[in-house]
Amino acid sequence: SVCDALAGGQLRSDATVPSVFISSRMRKLAQQWDLAQLWEAVQSKTSNLWSTLAITALHPQVGVPLTKLEEELAFIRQAVPDHVMCDWPPSLQSTCSAWYLCGHTEGLALNISEMSWTGLHLAVLNGCSTHAMGKLLIAHGVPYVACWPGPVPDDVAAVFGTCFIQECIEEFEVEAAFDNALKSIEHLHSPPVLLSSRDKPAFVRRCKFKLTRALLDIVEYDSNQPGGAQEIKRRICAVKDIAPKRYHHALDAVLAAMRGKSNTPGIYRGVLHEMMLNSVVSAYEPTPKRQRCFE
Repeated sequence: SVCDALAGGQLRSDATVPSVFISSRMRKLAQQWDLAQLWEAVQSKTSNLWSTLAITALHPQVGVPLTKLEEELAFIRQAVPDHVMCDWPPSLQSTCSAWYLCGHTEGLALNISEMSWTGLHLAVLNGCSTHAMGKLLIAHGVPYVACWPGPVPDDVAAVFGTCFIQECIEEFEVEAAFDNALKSIEHLHSPPVLLSSRDKPAFVRRCKFKLTRALLDIVEYDSNQPGGAQEIKRRICAVKDIAPKRYHHALDAVLAAMRGKSNTPGIYRGVLHEMMLNSVVSAYEPTPKRQRCFE
């Protein structure tokens, strides 16, 4: 209920990554916090909300090494447990909201009449010369398709594909995940492209999760230990680099209040707690109900 109140509109936006990646992120966080069993129980009771990832791996001809393809598949299977393997041509289940194609795809043609899908939201065509196939999927209503306009080495495709899947898990927006994944292959002259059936990018209200995490780290840090005050000051200065300018005055005031002190008896916690509240809730047009849910 809290997640829905805070981010219901966000998670239902067309620009949001498929829910299979969001559930992978939730599972990862639950494991870090030793709440894996709780998350499994939540997911089982809300199974209709979560989708799956379909994976199609096209094996090369005899004599072509499979090392990079096998590493790529192993990473994706581990990162996204809710997946199904599909042969070519793919017949995707109704629960599949994302499709990942990898392997040797050059010269491959997609016959829409042979392919079935319902609710496909994102296709990742991670192989050589898949641009025409991507345009065909876009023309038939798939919102987002990542594809390659020309040939691509196996190792480069594997790096991009694994980075893109990882960014889809970390990010909430398809376009942001794609842009971050491109940084892993910046040296390429012919990088992959992200096709979209949208006329223009949608404005998505999104929480500043990086800022929230940084603020949480400061609040949870024990500043009364030796050198604690200096460490808190260092962390607050680092937060300024990612915080919107409207927060800078409050951060400067905290630093001024701490000047000359060898320890910090929580003088900064109230201000940072308020910033954390604003950084999450203000992104979603807060209402009294959402404010109470967050608190």
